[in-house]
Amino acid sequence: MDPAPGGDRAVAARIHRSYRRARHACLVGTVLSAVNQGTLIISGEAVAATWARLAVNYLVPYLVAGTGWLSARRVRAAPRSRRHSEHETP
Repeated sequence: MDPAPGGDRAVAARIHRSYRRARHACLVGTVLSAVNQGTLIISGEAVAATWARLAVNYLVPYLVAGTGWLSARRVRAAPRSRRHSEHETP
């Protein structure tokens, strides 16, 4: 019995997408953290709220990348007639 629809290829594709999202989130999160909380961290004045903001700086880009991938997939999977009717003016 396959662990997921599509078998091993589908699982490998999911892992690859998660890995890519994590890499992008690390890059974006590091830049955001350096810009927004860098001075607090370097000066040693970081408190629990600073570290919570830091975690959000990494989590949000990861979630946005996943949401973007899912919405692009949904548009691709939609029937052609439905996609055209959404963009037409009455």
